[in-house]
Amino acid sequence: MRKRNVKIAAMGMIFCLTFGACGIGTSGEAGERQQENAEEAPSIERLTETEDATAERKGAASDGVAENKGEAQMAGSADQNGGGKTDGTERSLTEEELQQFSDYVNQNENYGFLLSVYDTPADIVLDELFYSGAGMDTERVDDEEIAAYLKETGDEELYTGLTRLTGLQIDTFLQEKTGISYSQMKHPLTWIYLPEYDAYYWEHGDTNYQSFRCIAGSTEDGENFTLEVVPEAGYEGEDQSGYHIIPYETTVKKSATGYQFVSNRMRITDGQIKDQTFDVEMEPFGKVTFAAYEPDTERNPYCDVTFSVIKDGSCATTLPGMNGEWNMLAAAESFGSVEAVSFTDYNGDSYTDVIAIINYSYVQGPDAGTGYTQARIYTGHEEGYFTLECEPSVAAGEALGGEMTVADILAFVKAHGAEYGI
Repeated sequence: MRKRNVKIAAMGMIFCLTFGACGIGTSGEAGERQQENAEEAPSIERLTETEDATAERKGAASDGVAENKGEAQMAGSADQNGGGKTDGTERSLTEEELQQFSDYVNQNENYGFLLSVYDTPADIVLDELFYSGAGMDTERVDDEEIAAYLKETGDEELYTGLTRLTGLQIDTFLQEKTGISYSQMKHPLTWIYLPEYDAYYWEHGDTNYQSFRCIAGSTEDGENFTLEVVPEAGYEGEDQSGYHIIPYETTVKKSATGYQFVSNRMRITDGQIKDQTFDVEMEPFGKVTFAAYEPDTERNPYCDVTFSVIKDGSCATTLPGMNGEWNMLAAAESFGSVEAVSFTDYNGDSYTDVIAIINYSYVQGPDAGTGYTQARIYTGHEEGYFTLECEPSVAAGEALGGEMTVADILAFVKAHGAEYGI
């Protein structure tokens, strides 16, 4: 999860970072633009839409044309490939169209629509959508307005940059991108609101920018599109390639100025190891699904299982895998199966800990056809993340051997945990 200013309360959904469903990172052309904007903008920002930009946007809508070149190309490509037909025959999107949609969702004004999970536009988390200003223009805030903001917050000064959006900006943007107004949204901004300026303020010094890749998609009528999208970070990385990434199913529909976002769901059942996926009560999350995911060994024969905690249809966190000096997988070894998963509280702090037993096999060399069993010991934390206790996990495996059980591992932790600080 990205780090925010300590004065600001953390908001929005928790994103999976390591070997898992999603990742936070800045990459691609859109990410470079985001970085350039951050470097050029003053430390105190005012996000505003100029009269010329508003007029241009309204003009584009009235003319029924795409707002920018990328959107126009997508519309043209869909028509050329039969997307304009209304015979109800579904067709897959071409590679060119997939790239165009990737470019579209990665624009600064659009990526925020993929940072929350929703069945209808009214369920979009606006704190995530507008976190970095949704690509709107910036200019300085005058001293009088800053003083009013500081009076409301009780602070003596600004500690980071200040994002400012007016009610008109927000409403205009939402109407264009979703077809509904701010008043219809179920998750309104938690920012500071000053009625005398009809403006919302958010003080922060980072970005929530996330790049995505559209890897598949379809349409029946050239107007409504279903996209399969994954976070870009880790998808092709040498260390993470092949580890399961939970895809999003994003639906958009063509509009006068481009595309409107209709829904964004996580396809949480894709790739699950069913007999090692459990509906369970885990603290501090409450009722969740603890899901084990198969690695994509066709892309990387030596990638590993992924464990994720799923809550309310989205990934709350992903458990870390073995890596670095504790990496149990060498070039001759491959994931076999998850033998067991257990939920406990071995340190008595009221937060759920996880014990897992995983089987691996040697796929080449003199030991090919044989394998070994690995113990994994995870400590849960109040903040909703897990620490993989690498050293005691390795020690437990060496001490207990291939016939180990969860009870054996728990007994090992009870007897030796203090030696490892758990």
